[in-house]
Amino acid sequence: MVETADALDAVEAIASVPGVDMVFVGPFDLSLALGMDVDDLLVATGDGTPLGRIVRACSNAGILAGAYAGTPGRAVLLAAAGFSWIAATTDTALLPFGVEAVRRQMHGDA
Repeated sequence: MVETADALDAVEAIASVPGVDMVFVGPFDLSLALGMDVDDLLVATGDGTPLGRIVRACSNAGILAGAYAGTPGRAVLLAAAGFSWIAATTDTALLPFGVEAVRRQMHGDA
């Protein structure tokens, strides 16, 4: 799990450990550790950026790059950054999305 500046500094070594099949990023904690806003972290995806470095380390090691998004919108950003395993949100946060879809169907808004 990469959630600190130290873990980011060691991400290539972490990704290359035999038996590790994914590096998982906690972008909220990582952004706090780096003194950044989480949304700024998520839109900075080039090679020299924290998320770009993590994705590249995983790709070079042949493992998955995973992350927790928190919202579907942030999940889209993480996917665009190259993350292949994304926890879009929590189970309890998904419930309102399903309830809203049922409500729209019942009212013919679907």
